[in-house]
Amino acid sequence: FGTETQRSRRSLGPPLAFAQAARVRGESMADFGPRANEVRAGLGADPSSGKLVETQVQSGRSSRSEKEADKQNKGFSGTPLWKIQEKLKKASEDATRLAAASAHLQVPDGFTPYEGALYWSEKRQCFWRMGGSGNFLVHDPLTGGFVDLCEEGASVDMTLWTGAACQDGPKHAKHVIIRDLCKASLALRMPITHVDRPCAMLALYQGRGGVACADFCAKHMHEKVLQKLSAYRGYWDEAHLAAAMREVFLAINTEYLEKHAAVGDSCAAAVALIMGSRLAVASVGNLAAVLSLRGGGGSELILPLAEDRQEQAKDLAWRTFFGRGEQDGAPAACGSAASRAAPQVSVVDLNREHQGLAFMRRSVLGFAGGVEGAADALRKRPCRPRQAAGALVDAAPPEGGAAAIVTFFDLPEPASASGPPPAKRAKAAEPTQVRIRHILLKHKDCKNRVDKARGGKVVTRSRAEAERILRKVLEDCESDPKRRSALFGQSCRELSECTTCLRGGDLAGDLAWVAKGKMGANFDEAAFALHVGQLSDLVDTDAGVHLLWRTA
Repeated sequence: FGTETQRSRRSLGPPLAFAQAARVRGESMADFGPRANEVRAGLGADPSSGKLVETQVQSGRSSRSEKEADKQNKGFSGTPLWKIQEKLKKASEDATRLAAASAHLQVPDGFTPYEGALYWSEKRQCFWRMGGSGNFLVHDPLTGGFVDLCEEGASVDMTLWTGAACQDGPKHAKHVIIRDLCKASLALRMPITHVDRPCAMLALYQGRGGVACADFCAKHMHEKVLQKLSAYRGYWDEAHLAAAMREVFLAINTEYLEKHAAVGDSCAAAVALIMGSRLAVASVGNLAAVLSLRGGGGSELILPLAEDRQEQAKDLAWRTFFGRGEQDGAPAACGSAASRAAPQVSVVDLNREHQGLAFMRRSVLGFAGGVEGAADALRKRPCRPRQAAGALVDAAPPEGGAAAIVTFFDLPEPASASGPPPAKRAKAAEPTQVRIRHILLKHKDCKNRVDKARGGKVVTRSRAEAERILRKVLEDCESDPKRRSALFGQSCRELSECTTCLRGGDLAGDLAWVAKGKMGANFDEAAFALHVGQLSDLVDTDAGVHLLWRTA
């Protein structure tokens, strides 16, 4: 294999004879390309110039660590993987930006030029701005600008229970309860899918000098509210809710005055709109709105006007009302129709501490013990709005026509800042049938007023009286849980006008196993919501007023 020197020469370059011949001709070895050691150190020679090409590390264009990364990709394309990934990422970002830019420059189908960079779609009833965010827009009547279109509102995990009660006497009070305003909007072809849910409305109207104004408000107020909600498809915040309630009150009063020019009565009104976790309350007249707290106490959302606080109780807050107010006792100087119908508005963000809301006349609030007394009446009767409303009107003198409306709301526990968010409340599996005992009281407005359990006599009592009697039974049974079965059975045998009251022992009032659809929608809703051993609130059906007790 030759000597060490010969081996070295063979490894270092061309044969010695070739090198000597080159020197004789005056040629340099550089003209024949790099030496072997230079080839190993570099990337080779440039074919066009024959000059040595340095590595990236030698030329300072890359670090030693990148050189190590190059070694890991030996045998592939020669481009490091991290470089390929960076290029792909940049290409993807560029493509996304290009698509977004193209979208902002390409007018969506169905949109026609409106004004400047704005385009309008008659079918979608919304705008689109060239070069904007790409979102559809709607006009904001409150600010005069344009805001993003809200396609669908948020759904809040909140349960509502709503009910009302009234006394016998002059029927000047009217109440309206719409538990699902979104469903009602579809029936009236004024969809409001863009608002937060649950969306409910409750209202109390107290007539003065007649019932024409209260009847008109009860029939048309919810229509005005739905028209306002469906017209603006942006986000409904506190300012928009307050402005909408004021506009609705002024519109309803103007329409009433135009259509009933010869009627001189008036009415007070209190309207609550629950939208997601927000509560908006608007009121004119002598009605009070009390918000109760779960831990005790409460607050009055609508206060008497400052100039009214010095006057007698009978004239409190009657400086604002719907109608003309020409009846005796109305304040003399009440201003224009617009100023009289301008409501006080309060918007509250509900939370777990809020328990319920009650509407009533201010005189009833006084008899109930003021704000603290009314809030305590709600706190003692949770999730039974008709019982709570009855407790408020029962505090007033009888035969006065007092009325009250109550709603309870139940929100989940708030999320902790340090811990995980609270788990959603699991829905319990609903049974296919329940075992129910009941007490039935008929009234003169029933379809069948005959009491078959007591010789076929005809019932002549009023609905308000039937409710008052059953509220007393419910209060007695709740006050002594240990004697509940005995008290319920005794009251059933003495009062119930269903033939099941004739059954002996603990079977008095027993309806056996009840399946859905057998007793009517109101009965099913109340019965299947009960836990075993729980008493219901008062329940209305065509047969009369019921008090239910689930036994299995």
